[in-house]
Amino acid sequence: MDRYIRKLRTKIGNDEIKVPGCRIIVTNQGDEVLLQLRSDYRLWGLPAGSVESDETALQAAARELKEETNLEATSLIPIGYSSASKYEHITYPNGHKIHCHTMVFFAQDWNGSLRPDFDESLELSFFSLNYLPQMLPNMAATLKMFQNWRETGIFQFA
Repeated sequence: MDRYIRKLRTKIGNDEIKVPGCRIIVTNQGDEVLLQLRSDYRLWGLPAGSVESDETALQAAARELKEETNLEATSLIPIGYSSASKYEHITYPNGHKIHCHTMVFFAQDWNGSLRPDFDESLELSFFSLNYLPQMLPNMAATLKMFQNWRETGIFQFA
């Protein structure tokens, strides 16, 4: 957790805060999407995280991808933005509430070998978009944005 958010939490407790974030969609040569088994919910989701106070969303996406998966993106394409209350109001198991304002990136090209960090990511695996495991609703909505972007080439909003 970013020092800034940690500092806010000491002052406001579990009250909701708006958090800038990023999610990264990675596909393999078989057109499967990379998911991580998250340690907080024990559900599958995309590599993701908050934008720290001294970085851009693009820098955060590259950092989060490396931290959570050991992959380095050589190309990150912004494909959408999600802040819809329906998906982005989140209460974590520890009671912290956030409203995510998330830039979604597609890692078109990447290097490295998968290795979960065992902190936020317990397991990493590629899945067909037609056969996805049980996921967090905001992550499933993000994959629908990705499918729409691939079909239309239009930046997506949710």
